[in-house]
Amino acid sequence: MRSFFVLVLSFLPVLHAQINSTLLANVTQAFSQAQIVPDVISSFAPTDLVNITFPAIASAPTASVTPGSLLPMNQTATQPTFTLITDDTTTSMNNETFVIALVDPDVPSPSGTGRTEFFHFLGANFSMDPSSSNLVNSTPAVLEWFPPTPPPGDPPHRYTLVVYEQPDSFSDVVPTLVNASTNRLSFNFSSFTVAANLASPIAGNYFLVGADNSTAASATPSATPTATNQPTLTALPLSTSGISSILTISTSTVIAPPTTSPISAAGYPKPMMGGISFVILALLAHTSLTAVMALARPTTKLPPGANRILFVKNLNYQITGEDLYDLFGRYGTIRQIRIGNEQKTRGTAFVVFDDVMDAKNALEHLNGFHLQERYIVVLYHMPAKQDAAAAKADLARREEELAALKKKHNIGDD
Repeated sequence: MRSFFVLVLSFLPVLHAQINSTLLANVTQAFSQAQIVPDVISSFAPTDLVNITFPAIASAPTASVTPGSLLPMNQTATQPTFTLITDDTTTSMNNETFVIALVDPDVPSPSGTGRTEFFHFLGANFSMDPSSSNLVNSTPAVLEWFPPTPPPGDPPHRYTLVVYEQPDSFSDVVPTLVNASTNRLSFNFSSFTVAANLASPIAGNYFLVGADNSTAASATPSATPTATNQPTLTALPLSTSGISSILTISTSTVIAPPTTSPISAAGYPKPMMGGISFVILALLAHTSLTAVMALARPTTKLPPGANRILFVKNLNYQITGEDLYDLFGRYGTIRQIRIGNEQKTRGTAFVVFDDVMDAKNALEHLNGFHLQERYIVVLYHMPAKQDAAAAKADLARREEELAALKKKHNIGDD
């Protein structure tokens, strides 16, 4: 079993000096100890440091991540601020552009075999504002921030952030490799970096998130809990004597309050009909931290058949409406969720958004998403096509039954 290296780094800005080489050495060691090298990247020799700061939530203050920090899932629901610490005082930094990526290499589980990667964030064209030292981005993210959602019962996943100097060809090459429709699941990050001509990362950091972390954890190693059976190594008190400039990447959050409205769908009873062969989730009362950000809406043209109602299948039979709201609610305001509870409808659900663009965004990001040990399928609700498919399947079943009866009783086709 992997052991996770928990490292103390006091990322305090001290201008006009140099980054302590011990800091860089220990970040490198942290990546090696956590097996991020080679699980995510083949090698790591950083020249700068990057800090990750999540905003305060009701149950915890602002969390400044150091390598190996264990955070509760609700603290990572909103996009953080990234801070790049460099000793490069030349004016060339004003002309540099950067690529930032966040990857989870522990899908479906850190303890299992056949792990794959989930691409949580990819941003390009970040540059430094000379007046504030903020890294600003004049273009939309290639892949918008997707909050960590490890399955319940899993050991904490390693959410790995890396920063690259952006090559000149990146803006032309990346649309052929990644876009808003890209399946984030089973993504080969190593192959992507090669295809995108990304050199070695100049900085990196990582944090741990487990679905079972119910309370906020301090991001400082002295108070940071570690995953079960994973030893905490001795913390290294370090100084940032010699840090020349701080480059901050700011991101934003949109809160989507829920509403309700009944719908009708073939094969599902209408709301409030008794008999209860489905589950209705009333969302008006659910306005706490689970109503997290709506990711940026795509502005591309809607595909044929796109509508506000999504049909979800291959769900775990134990799924609840609240589980689905926590996942789909990140993409916009949800009117209603209905879960099939009969033999023919178990493992399926309808999710109704207020806005068709939110539904489109959710479909593009969640089709193929790993949820409660299943890879879910997300489609637009198309009653005519779905009813025709069901009728065709039923006809095929009846024909098979008829053929079996004829064979059993020696009845020919004449």
